[in-house]
Amino acid sequence: MNDGKLDQYGGWTGKRFESTGYFRVEKDERWWIVTPEGNAFLSFGINHLHPEFWLQDYNATAWQKKLGLADLDSPRFTSALKDWFLTTCKNYGFNTVGVHADLSVANHGGPSVPYVMSFEVVDIPHYRNDVVDEDFLDVFSTEFEAHCDRMARENVARVAEDPYLLGYALTDCPLFTEEDLRERPDTIGGHLASRASAGRAS
Repeated sequence: MNDGKLDQYGGWTGKRFESTGYFRVEKDERWWIVTPEGNAFLSFGINHLHPEFWLQDYNATAWQKKLGLADLDSPRFTSALKDWFLTTCKNYGFNTVGVHADLSVANHGGPSVPYVMSFEVVDIPHYRNDVVDEDFLDVFSTEFEAHCDRMARENVARVAEDPYLLGYALTDCPLFTEEDLRERPDTIGGHLASRASAGRAS
């Protein structure tokens, strides 16, 4: 009977696969994420680890106390925030740093938790109102292929050998279809739909 032990990456030792030294996926009846040590992994992560959220005037005193700092401008702020974050992850069972996270905090002094790296080859999120037609790139073009290769060299190569790298987030909340647009009346989709409705009404 398995005792439910986890490996250093948070993988479940009760289900084993071949270890490769990196995160990967493998299908065994269902798809599994596999840790570098070859154990099954279910990602349960936290997004939006941004230090500026902790540096607001209205909560500075509370976080100084919680982080054990006399001043949030302290050079120890980043390491203290990381320690608090890791403790929070342990207490609540989180095992992944998700997207929208400042990896300079999460990986300060070296990664301790599997993480997702943002690698945005297109920038067309639903929450921006300034997305224009030119932002929708031709993903079948040779120019787009060169664009992706250039971004990979600049951003991905430096972490490619990191065993804590769980994967990449290629873009954030993209709007691809008219149905996507209808679902987001607060953003560019709603803006365009409203404009079209106004044109028909006139």
